[in-house]
Amino acid sequence: ITPYEIQGDLTRKAHQIRHERQVHFVARFNRPLARIERTSRGFVVRFPGDGVEHLLLMKISLSPVSGKNAVLNLERELPDSIWDFAAVRGAALEAWNKRLEKVELEGGSDDQKRFFYTAFYHTLFHPNVFTDVNGEYVGFDGQVHRAEGYVHYANYSGWDIYRTWIQWVAMLFPEETSDMIQSLV
Repeated sequence: ITPYEIQGDLTRKAHQIRHERQVHFVARFNRPLARIERTSRGFVVRFPGDGVEHLLLMKISLSPVSGKNAVLNLERELPDSIWDFAAVRGAALEAWNKRLEKVELEGGSDDQKRFFYTAFYHTLFHPNVFTDVNGEYVGFDGQVHRAEGYVHYANYSGWDIYRTWIQWVAMLFPEETSDMIQSLV
């Protein structure tokens, strides 16, 4: 931990899971922290003031496995050399557009196309990658496992995904769908 970083974890009982889940986090700032205060609603992070406005940037990473893995995830996905918000935002937009461009619509109004692509975007929210960058994840048995040769997914909808959603995703993203099915085994 440095003057630029906060690490911690949160334990809570998640919806539709019988046992508690722990999530570990690390948050890094581009400016050093002055102090952290506990309040009745959580924590307040204070930064030194010098009378000049400064742009405050934060990078945060999560891990279901450990604080060490949260740090590893952050360092691999957003190394300390990357503090360019516009570049990170641009990369995220490019990644989403690459996925959404799998379907090209012809005809229809702009509103109808916006409606379709919004719904398509929503179909890609879940399930989520649940492995850390080193392949570790916490199984439903509460133990740490390592995904070998696939990316582990979690947070599936429990409502009729077998009727149309899984076919839709399998047609557009076969590799990811294979990983999703492996995650259920």
